[in-house]
Amino acid sequence: MTEEMRSWHNGHGGRGEPWAPTGCSVADYGDANAEVEAGRADVLVVDRSRCARLQLNGQDRRDLLQRLTTNDLLALPEGKGAATTFTNGKGRIVDRVVVHAASDGDMIVGSAGRAEAIAAWIAQYVIREDVEVVDLTAATVQLDVLGPRAAELCHAPLVAFADLHELMQLDLGGVQVLAAKSDTVAGLTVRLIMPTGVAPRVCNWLVGRGARFGGSTAYNALRLEAGLPLYGPELNEEHNPLEAGLVDTLHFGKGCYVGQEVVARMDTYMKQRRYLIALETETPAPPPGSRLFLPNGDEGEVTSAADVGHGRARLLGYLKTEDPKVGMEVGVRVEGGTERKAFVVRRPSQAPAPKGGEGS
Repeated sequence: MTEEMRSWHNGHGGRGEPWAPTGCSVADYGDANAEVEAGRADVLVVDRSRCARLQLNGQDRRDLLQRLTTNDLLALPEGKGAATTFTNGKGRIVDRVVVHAASDGDMIVGSAGRAEAIAAWIAQYVIREDVEVVDLTAATVQLDVLGPRAAELCHAPLVAFADLHELMQLDLGGVQVLAAKSDTVAGLTVRLIMPTGVAPRVCNWLVGRGARFGGSTAYNALRLEAGLPLYGPELNEEHNPLEAGLVDTLHFGKGCYVGQEVVARMDTYMKQRRYLIALETETPAPPPGSRLFLPNGDEGEVTSAADVGHGRARLLGYLKTEDPKVGMEVGVRVEGGTERKAFVVRRPSQAPAPKGGEGS
């Protein structure tokens, strides 16, 4: 975070050390509960500039991405975007990213603190290819505008009807910024990306239009309600995209990519036995590492959790079982042996694709 943006956040009540996996700049602005409610009912702006932003240049860039990630990117039209996953040789998650296609260089938006790792992963596969990786993270600011009034706040109602991850340009108070309809949190997310030098001006313009800013505490609660996994607690090299519910990033009809054989074998032979699920229980939220269990002996672990108000807590966790269903009762055992009930409310993404199918 630049000194200018740090001063802006401090001057508007931003405080506290944020939870790193969210990519946020501050923990809250004085009232995290009010920030959550703003996201649900109106609009909330969250500075997530610690998320990775890279530009991939060179005529071979898309071919390389095709060989390194799980989705079919070769035919991605100018201005469109797609979610995809970098996997290692064991089919495990290096990062889940969004690729935005542009004629002058594709932009990759990844997880918090993953810019260096993504760049290094790509670089090790560049031999003679015409590919250049440019890290834009420090030179840009990423604001995620959440909630039912997100498009209205940005004075861009058509964003709500755009394709997911479609890239466009908006004029916000005389400043040109990149915008995209992003992964849904609190009903709608409009992602804004701009040079760091103009970011305070854009932030002031948003505040002038009635925006409330929020930090990592509110964002974490809202993304858990949406069932959106983060790199670190849910997405990491211990899990593969099928377990994590990232079927929207998978294309089972494309050619080979790093880790493809493992992912395809798991899909073809229905070998998936562990699922990332979203659950709800009473407050207080059980800490990460709390055990999940079923009466038949199947077990799992809470990866992240937060109180979301009204006496409720939302959790994400991996559960080893045959077929978790919405409404299923799951036991939660916290440190010290205390037990309580939780209920499956959703899977974070789609159910595993049928044999030979593909994500959409």
